[in-house]
Amino acid sequence: MNSIKKIICLLTLFISAICFSIIFTGESEVSAASVKITYNGKTHTNTSKRMKIKYNSNLVSKTGYEALCISDTYLMPYQDIVVDAFGFNSTYDEESGIITISNNGSDITMTVSSKTATVDGETVTLSCAPLLVTFDDTGVTKLMIPMDFVIKNLHLYCLKSSSTYSIKDPYILQYDSDLLYYDGIRARMYYNHSLMPTTSIIMIKMDGHLCAPATS
Repeated sequence: MNSIKKIICLLTLFISAICFSIIFTGESEVSAASVKITYNGKTHTNTSKRMKIKYNSNLVSKTGYEALCISDTYLMPYQDIVVDAFGFNSTYDEESGIITISNNGSDITMTVSSKTATVDGETVTLSCAPLLVTFDDTGVTKLMIPMDFVIKNLHLYCLKSSSTYSIKDPYILQYDSDLLYYDGIRARMYYNHSLMPTTSIIMIKMDGHLCAPATS
């Protein structure tokens, strides 16, 4: 009987040790991923997963300054991504805080610390305002702007994995006499288990149908 009690006690201690190890490891991972940032006069510990950014297959985000999530919205560095990587026509007035970005036939305007923005002159409300964020460990301040808003309204193509935003320029198409910046689904076609070769364009979705090029 005493032997059984000893075995049960040892098993209990062993299971407790495993649970403690799992909990401790999880806390360490969260702590390692956290970063202290300051914006709007307050310091915050941000524990969101930081996302790398690729543009046309090239990694363009800088280590330590990847996209991060604030108020359920991923923000990216304006200078690093929009100016240096994308090369879009854009301005930032530090005195007024107004940001303008133009590309692919669209114009967007945002203001630092304001959720009010415009798209081609139409007023919209952002889920998170652009922010001047200071990374406390380096003392570097970055203007951070909402990623999805910029991607959607400048007609950029984007695939999001668990760790990376992969952004590409849209296809520029002539469709029913209109110029179209296509940022939708891109698909490859297989025939008899073999990938069909295409040179310049793959299948796209138009009016609810997947369309393939007549010639490759």
